[in-house]
Amino acid sequence: MLQFRGLVCFSCLSQTLIACAKNLVGVYGSSKAAFQFLSEVLRLEVEPLGIKVLTVVAGSIKTNFFAPINETYALPPTSYYSSLKHVLVEKASGKADLQPSTMTAEAFGRAVANDVLSGKKGNTYRGSMAWAVPIMEMLPKFVQVCRPS
Repeated sequence: MLQFRGLVCFSCLSQTLIACAKNLVGVYGSSKAAFQFLSEVLRLEVEPLGIKVLTVVAGSIKTNFFAPINETYALPPTSYYSSLKHVLVEKASGKADLQPSTMTAEAFGRAVANDVLSGKKGNTYRGSMAWAVPIMEMLPKFVQVCRPS
């Protein structure tokens, strides 16, 4: 049998692993959840070859991701989502999920780099509240589902 060495590292978001309709990211969330499934299957398939697979499940992280979005976020007057405008405006501002204790991007990067350099494999949970994902995954879906505000 051929033997290789190496590490493949994937990233997914903790919010996409629970059925949280509140996030209004169905297509994005389902693709990330599928990606996590793929990474786990790949881990099982390539581990005998000496290749490790690490999946970083990211919780909330303070970044400037939403910085370019204009504060005057608007929907067309006839938008189907008009009733959710307040939720969308909050999401577009980047402030919706951040708490004062939210992990900084620098701390997140150091933690992930440490996981990679230490040879960790499987899932690693980094970022604020990411620790709750394994617990939430054990609950029935009807308990996990968040409804739009």
